[in-house]
Amino acid sequence: LSVHGGTDSWLFGCNRWWVLAAVALLIGCIGIVAVSVVRARGSVQPDDYGVVLDAGSSHTSFSLFQWTHERNIQEAIKCEGDCSLNDFANDLNELEQCLKPCLDQLQNNITINQEPSVYLGATAGLRLLNMTSPEAVEAILNKTFSLIGKMSNNWSILRSDFKLLP
Repeated sequence: LSVHGGTDSWLFGCNRWWVLAAVALLIGCIGIVAVSVVRARGSVQPDDYGVVLDAGSSHTSFSLFQWTHERNIQEAIKCEGDCSLNDFANDLNELEQCLKPCLDQLQNNITINQEPSVYLGATAGLRLLNMTSPEAVEAILNKTFSLIGKMSNNWSILRSDFKLLP
């Protein structure tokens, strides 16, 4: 507050703060309206993807799931390989040839700059192999993890997501 009185009291008095508060309120309202209009016009959000590998006893299938931010989930692509992961217990070098055709097909259907999460669930074939040769199963899962990481562009891959299903 001004001790001199006159016009200085309006400059430092509470009348000035009311004007600032009104301007701040107006700017805030304009911002809220702008954000609401942008969202109401349905700005397109990119889809999310997830890749699931089902390592069965007779073949390995790859499924690409796609969902919007409204959580409408659909299976976009399904590719069935001609081989099963447990077929490679004695020769891991051929595993890449088994995985490559389906991985290429999935990559061609994922929007650029997306990072799908990858999950592998191994069923009967690897479970049976695990009873006699757990080190072979671990080697197959590690090699598959490594190959998918090498062959995919920017997929989100965690080794902990590659496992035997009970």
